[in-house]
Amino acid sequence: HAGWGCDGGDPVVCVIELLVLRQMKKFIPEGPTEGVDRFGRKFKNWREWNNTKDFLSNLPIKVDYSDIFCVDPDPPDTVYKGARFEVKEIMDEGRRRHDEVKKEIAKYGRTLPFVSNPNGLFYDICPNDAANMAIKELEKYENKYKEKSQIDFLFYINKKHHFFLEGELNKNPIFENFGWRSVSCVIGSGTSIVFYASPEAPDFLKLCAEQYFHP
Repeated sequence: HAGWGCDGGDPVVCVIELLVLRQMKKFIPEGPTEGVDRFGRKFKNWREWNNTKDFLSNLPIKVDYSDIFCVDPDPPDTVYKGARFEVKEIMDEGRRRHDEVKKEIAKYGRTLPFVSNPNGLFYDICPNDAANMAIKELEKYENKYKEKSQIDFLFYINKKHHFFLEGELNKNPIFENFGWRSVSCVIGSGTSIVFYASPEAPDFLKLCAEQYFHP
């Protein structure tokens, strides 16, 4: 498949990656229909695929969605050309999404495309705020993966009533110390940040490193 070529990095590593990926089942998952609980276990692969799609769509690159795949077994959760994304969600502490969805369905007969905000409260997420969230979460996965140097960690920041606010993004050497090939995030669906990309990361991630992007 044309979408499985390596994008930068050591040629030997690229060959090994391709051999490994060919042993995996690759697929584009079916998404939920309107009004269905998209947070159910059934749609885990779709959520990861969709987060990856949103992240890539904000970057200054041309993206063919047919080149984004989920893979089984994981890690990684998704792949796009030379990138191997492990996708994790960051949301409000104690938040119970299924309860929110059940209440929506009971009240409206369907899920809502937005989170109800009766008090009208809004909060900003600046680039460095997102970086601090990512660092805090990375500490949880410090010893849970053996192949960190071959994985591009992607966070999906999904906090209620939070919106991205442009600002300075400081270079933080701690990302390199965690050992991942790259670390990025997508905030909601409209802002992507590449915090760190190692020399072995795909070229498009290296070109976007230490920057944020939104349409």
